[in-house]
Amino acid sequence: MTRHDYAQAGQEAVNYLLRHIQADGSFDYKFHATKGVLPGEYNLLRHAGTLYALYQWKHINGMSARDILLTESPLDYLMRRLQHPEHANFMLFVADSSDEIKLGAVALTLLAMTERSVTGPDKDELKIMQSFAEFILWMQEPSGKFISKLFYDQRQFSSFESLYYPGEAILALLRLYNFDPDPRWLQAAVHASDYLLQYPVLDKKGRRAHNHWFAIALAELLHLLPREDFQAEFCKIVEDTMSTLQNKIDQGASSASLATRGETIIAALHLEQLQLFPVRIAGLREALDLALAYCLRLQIKDEQYPQASARGGIRKSEHIPLIRIDYVQHTLQVISGVLKSGHFS
Repeated sequence: MTRHDYAQAGQEAVNYLLRHIQADGSFDYKFHATKGVLPGEYNLLRHAGTLYALYQWKHINGMSARDILLTESPLDYLMRRLQHPEHANFMLFVADSSDEIKLGAVALTLLAMTERSVTGPDKDELKIMQSFAEFILWMQEPSGKFISKLFYDQRQFSSFESLYYPGEAILALLRLYNFDPDPRWLQAAVHASDYLLQYPVLDKKGRRAHNHWFAIALAELLHLLPREDFQAEFCKIVEDTMSTLQNKIDQGASSASLATRGETIIAALHLEQLQLFPVRIAGLREALDLALAYCLRLQIKDEQYPQASARGGIRKSEHIPLIRIDYVQHTLQVISGVLKSGHFS
């Protein structure tokens, strides 16, 4: 595919997301290509992640003034859900009406805001970002481990442990550190990374479990601290991720499963291009082509389904015409990464 092909596929995905913004700023969370909008609970974490992907697209490929304006409504939706913990006005978190506070939702909201303000936030925006970061630090144990969820009304931490929330938190802190060099943000990110090196998440075969957010965070951490143990862990995650690609495709895995693996490969490709990684990982470009081609086969084209507004969306899989915002988000993030890297198959 050419750059134009990737840019067109990415724009179709962006158009899908912008077309599915509701009056209150929420997205159509689930959309069936034959049945239309599906009811169900809303996921604020994926809302924030989708907004991050849109801002990322804007900075890599550009966005019209009209489309930029459309993205403000989903941001307002998040800002209306800001809360301060009692007796801790220096912290902020985002929450639905639910009692459950997810570390990942806070981290991805911070990540979206840093991406929106990539040229530098104003004073008020920076204060909000810092307050999110304070909450993230409060959710970190002395060991470096992040707590995944808090039941706020009950004043009780959940025993649930997310695979992805720690990586999201580390990446958000590093992005904030880029234009707010408070050493606490970097120290917390390093401490959490050290914990994950000491207690890596493994799959049933003893390999590194797929962990795209942590891989992206490690790649960015290596810009600041080119430690050998960080490099070694990054290599293990990338190589084990790549080793599962063909099997996932053969199984007809979800588009999100392949796209998030593509995000890990993009992170490795960027490190190699910047010559910040001393060891080349064989097969990166071939693996990226494989993952992205699978996802783009699942992108809905004209008149493919009766719901015209499904165009540009990413189906869950070949035989399930369900679109969820995170399916579109993750494929869009891979396309953005390809365009940034200049790699075209």
